[in-house]
Amino acid sequence: MTTLLHVSAFEAALLRFINTELLLGSNRTIDVDSALFEDGIIDSLKILHLLAFIESAIGRAIPDEEIVMKHFRTVRIMAERFAGEHRVDEN
Repeated sequence: MTTLLHVSAFEAALLRFINTELLLGSNRTIDVDSALFEDGIIDSLKILHLLAFIESAIGRAIPDEEIVMKHFRTVRIMAERFAGEHRVDEN
């Protein structure tokens, strides 16, 4: 079963979550192309919250082999990977 999400709607949801939850109390905000790890926005604890949010939003677990840095560098990449045409399918 595959959950289909519109990429732009998923981008907006990810931005909202990161800016309001993960960056709570920070003066920072991000956009869809912000470098999340390189700029220190996401750390080892925040990635766990982000993964839980994505899995809840897409309605399935992300397979371990999909949890690699290149899939989580920016909001745009995450949205395209998990809500776009390259989304993973549950077996």
